[in-house]
Amino acid sequence: MILPTLLLTFLCSLATSDPIYFDITIHCDLSFSRWCGDLYVLEKDFFVHDVLPQIDFCATEHHKNYTFTVTPGGDFSNEYEFAYVLNHNCTTDGKIRCLKPSSTTDVPVAMEQSVRFDIEAADNGEQFMCSNP
Repeated sequence: MILPTLLLTFLCSLATSDPIYFDITIHCDLSFSRWCGDLYVLEKDFFVHDVLPQIDFCATEHHKNYTFTVTPGGDFSNEYEFAYVLNHNCTTDGKIRCLKPSSTTDVPVAMEQSVRFDIEAADNGEQFMCSNP
């Protein structure tokens, strides 16, 4: 009796999800003619993080906006834990900085969900380049 219950619990934990809509804005409010970044959007797990998109970009405007949709296909928990890693040169000293949120943005696995990241890059982050997640 325990084995069927465990099997059913495991199968339910792998239930597929509905789409997740991302809206990401990266701000660089410094006076630059051009700035660049390397953005990783992650679904964080205990051992290995899933990289959803990885976006390399350069911009001449003060902000970059990205919208996209993913369907991760379920998780081993009831929630997805989303985060990002941004390497950027939107700095007054011209050096690369590594910017990560202090916590994840968690959304339920079931039903359509929206995730918004509003990232203030200007002179924010640690003064080194993040390693690939």
